[in-house]
Amino acid sequence: MNWSMPALKLTMGVGMLGQTAILSDILEPVLGIWVAIAILVLPVALLILVKPGEAIPAAWVVRAHGAAVGLYLALSVATLVAMAMRGFVASDGLMGLFVALGLLPCAAVLGAIVAGRYRDPS
Repeated sequence: MNWSMPALKLTMGVGMLGQTAILSDILEPVLGIWVAIAILVLPVALLILVKPGEAIPAAWVVRAHGAAVGLYLALSVATLVAMAMRGFVASDGLMGLFVALGLLPCAAVLGAIVAGRYRDPS
């Protein structure tokens, strides 16, 4: 994956903000606000903190990043479903754009994993 760390933080961070804005109110009564926010931050944390080329074996990095992408995609679908169930409002366009920005690095990670070239740290 050839994403710079600032680009990754920006796109995934903005996407996480969109998901958090929509899902935190729904998840709070069930999980509590801090657990809900921890779940919403987890994909970004895994992609940023678990990096290839460090003490972690490459196979575990691929698994962690694959799990992060899977969780982000699931949260994105949940965000869209939540917006549809409550009825779309004007701010949903902006939140949807935020979530879509976060899908860009997810697509890059998923494409690299599928192509079998994700183990290369470059």
